[in-house]
Amino acid sequence: MDPAVLIFLLYGMIAHELLCGWMQYRRQSGAPPRRTAGPLLRSRAQVCHGVWSGSSIRSVRLDRGGRDLRKSGRIILTHERGKPSGPAARRPTPVRTISGPAPHLPHLAGSFLGYRGDPVPHGPMTANLTETEHTSSSWPLIVFSELRDSQLSKQQSDAISRCPLWRGAAFVTPHGSFLSASSMASVSLSSGLNKAVRQQYMSLPQGGKSQVTYIWIDGTGEGLRNKTRTLDTEPSSLDDIPEWNFDGSSTYQSEGSNSDMYLSPVRMFRDPFSLDPNKLVLCEVLKYNRIPAETNHRAACNKVMEQVKEHCIWFGMEQEYTLLGIDGRPYSWPANGFPLPQGPFYCAVGADHAYGRDIVECHYKACLYAGITIYGTNAEVMPSQWEYQVGTCEGIEMGDQLWVSRFLLHRVCEDFGVVASLDPKPMKGNWNGAGCHTNVSTKLMREEGGLQ
Repeated sequence: MDPAVLIFLLYGMIAHELLCGWMQYRRQSGAPPRRTAGPLLRSRAQVCHGVWSGSSIRSVRLDRGGRDLRKSGRIILTHERGKPSGPAARRPTPVRTISGPAPHLPHLAGSFLGYRGDPVPHGPMTANLTETEHTSSSWPLIVFSELRDSQLSKQQSDAISRCPLWRGAAFVTPHGSFLSASSMASVSLSSGLNKAVRQQYMSLPQGGKSQVTYIWIDGTGEGLRNKTRTLDTEPSSLDDIPEWNFDGSSTYQSEGSNSDMYLSPVRMFRDPFSLDPNKLVLCEVLKYNRIPAETNHRAACNKVMEQVKEHCIWFGMEQEYTLLGIDGRPYSWPANGFPLPQGPFYCAVGADHAYGRDIVECHYKACLYAGITIYGTNAEVMPSQWEYQVGTCEGIEMGDQLWVSRFLLHRVCEDFGVVASLDPKPMKGNWNGAGCHTNVSTKLMREEGGLQ
């Protein structure tokens, strides 16, 4: 036989022995195996828009070092495309202990189930799931144990976006809330930053100084801009807040050749984000020659309100809005389809009917803290559509409070990584639009028989 062939066979035998020895070592040491043919472990249940429905799981065994956890009722589920095969499919893999009784899956929180042996978004934790009985239809479910603020980190979001098997999956946080991969993909990355780190700095003393955030309407007549400066003391009135300037060419309010514009404070509020002694201040925009800018409609409105001041005109506003992902699709809507038809969502309660209530409640509290005369709030007809009411306010104060309440709404949504749209028709088709309904009365109308 050719010596070259003998040498080749000898090296092949040595390589085979080394590989077998390495695999035996990994089995004895309990290290997770490399990815094999069956990418995900098998179990099925149905998830619709963030809630469990139609689930009939009766027998699930989660192995942790060979121990059956069925008796404790602690389970974790995921979806499989293809059955697992090879030694990896038969050997129990250690998994972090999870909590939550089997019949109450919405309260379940635990480790991540994914490719066996692969580094997953927050660590190489996998599980071996066997002996399952399930319904015929399913959506994948992935459970995390280390999510903070119900958000995924950038690494977790990136991992989901790269893996087609995770798209369309649902997620359960340790707080018991549901998140879908489609909605997570449409949430801004900045919202996933660790809020605990931010709070460490937000709680630092300010040395008696005050941060004042100047808010104004830009040249579109719809957008809001803001910038912050430091004052030596806490302002007690508008007289304590100086005018400021900005570059109007960057806000569609002036040409680049003469872009200096001025911010004239007109209404002050408490700051619900950085808290007292910090303030928010709504401003009118003045041009370089100190006259109101063309888009400063407040100045003209204020003149009219002064002319009819004796009529004591009261206003109440009903502001509707739609929560959107940064991809422009309504928050929590299915990625490839639509939610249930309109009907059960108006003033509704429940995870399958009310999308984004945390955002609504936070905005409500922010308005109360700031001093906004917020009257109430409710879910609207279209899913992910909400409404809040501001008033009763007299004269120009109504516009001031409405605009600052909108600023607070956008700012709260920023923290959650979603968008609050005031678009009157954000979705085509037979979906309810959004508006801002105006209620008005004069002193004469409010007197007995005034409406007649």
